[in-house]
Amino acid sequence: MSGVRGPDRALPAKHKFRKRWSLTRRASLVSAAVVVQALILAAGGVFGYRMVRDALAKTIEQTVLAQNTEIAERVARLFPEELDADLSLGTESWGRAQAVLESLTDLPGDGFACLIDEQGRLVGHPEMRDNPGLWGVRLGEATFEFPDEAGGADGMQRVELVNADPDATVSGRINFLAEGVHYVATRKLPGMDHRLLVHQKQSALVELSRERAPAIAVIGALTGGAVLLLSGGGLWFLLGRYNSAIEQANQRMRENLLVAQRVQRATWPQAVPRPAGFDLYGHSEPADETGGDTFDFVPLDDRGQVSDDAGCACELALLADATGHGIGPAMSVTQLRSMLRAAIGLEGDLADTLRVIDRQLGDDLPAGRFITAWFGRLDTTTGVVAAFSAGQGPLLHYHAHDGTVTSAGADAPPLGVAPDLDGYALRDTRLEPGDVLLVASDGFYEAAGNDGAHFGQARVEAVLRERAGSSSQDIAEALRRAVNAFTDHAPPQDDRTLLVIRRVPRRSV
Repeated sequence: MSGVRGPDRALPAKHKFRKRWSLTRRASLVSAAVVVQALILAAGGVFGYRMVRDALAKTIEQTVLAQNTEIAERVARLFPEELDADLSLGTESWGRAQAVLESLTDLPGDGFACLIDEQGRLVGHPEMRDNPGLWGVRLGEATFEFPDEAGGADGMQRVELVNADPDATVSGRINFLAEGVHYVATRKLPGMDHRLLVHQKQSALVELSRERAPAIAVIGALTGGAVLLLSGGGLWFLLGRYNSAIEQANQRMRENLLVAQRVQRATWPQAVPRPAGFDLYGHSEPADETGGDTFDFVPLDDRGQVSDDAGCACELALLADATGHGIGPAMSVTQLRSMLRAAIGLEGDLADTLRVIDRQLGDDLPAGRFITAWFGRLDTTTGVVAAFSAGQGPLLHYHAHDGTVTSAGADAPPLGVAPDLDGYALRDTRLEPGDVLLVASDGFYEAAGNDGAHFGQARVEAVLRERAGSSSQDIAEALRRAVNAFTDHAPPQDDRTLLVIRRVPRRSV
């Protein structure tokens, strides 16, 4: 029989245990939800509306400060770099700076921008053109408060506005008495001693948050109480429906996977061909219920047709590996295997058949998907394997006469990638008595140990040299044992499939 692992998995029948566990889990979740909600309501009653009010005000204030910082950075880039140091009222440079300030009509919170000189005197303001008396008003002596870890107990640093950090944009607040609190971001203009101020008057949103906090607290309490009253029964009902739907979906998925598993494994050869003078073996171990690998042996008669005679003089072998593993890749490689069998016996040689298959797969496979595949036609009378590898490799050939192993790479890109396979041809490999040809998917080469290292080609070659004198099945079993030991018998992360074609030594014939 072909070396196929992973028998059908019977669906577990533990309905009573599952029902009991489901009820326990639902009760625990509902109880936890009610307790948490009760604690939240209690905390809301302790802290009251003051916490809500202050938290909202603080959050909005922080938002405004951060917003002002970004605005100041953006506005500073609007000023011409060639402004004169003296922005006296009415000068050309003053007019250019004033034009920038007057253009800022879309700042949030009724915001505006102005300029002060190194003495803290106001030299630019959106209304200064209509109210020249604003020029020279001293703002720099006003106390500027901004958040700073090195500040006092309240975390605020206080300096005169004119003494704010000259090397960075700083955002804080200033009480302009008659006008109330302004949130201000300030920074020096590049190459000048003048300082840009971006203002927002104390936001109406902050005041609104203080006014509406009691209403918010009441609404929150009512909502929390309603949730506490309704959530017990409601959550119990919803969890019951959810668990039932999930269990039904999982049951259908398990059943569908088992059907897909049986369908895929029915396509694998159920008996090892026994051509005279050769020992063949194939094996596949999917990483999931279904895998993205497949293999096949097809006995051919002298007319190139599929034969029921396992001892035919010609064997067609296939190993294919689709990207990924699971139902989708399983469908892809099963499609490839069906296309190959359907094409056998039609006019044209194997190379023509593969070109047709490649074009069809290029049309059928989703974007980013492809199949690596190795095709080999063994002539048992001559020992020649006429093979073609589409992205599948390395291909290992053990030479009995000197005990060496040679490696060959792919002949062409994977199927479904290149527009066509024109220009690529089959490659002949002659197997002398005792020689072994090993074709394995990357699930063997890339099997990872506990340290993350891959099993690798060198270890595969070592197993092949050591076991080359044994049967093909023994070689495959030895390689599987070696990989399992290397990975500490961890479940495979990728499908593992191999073909072993061994020419029996003359003395054994």
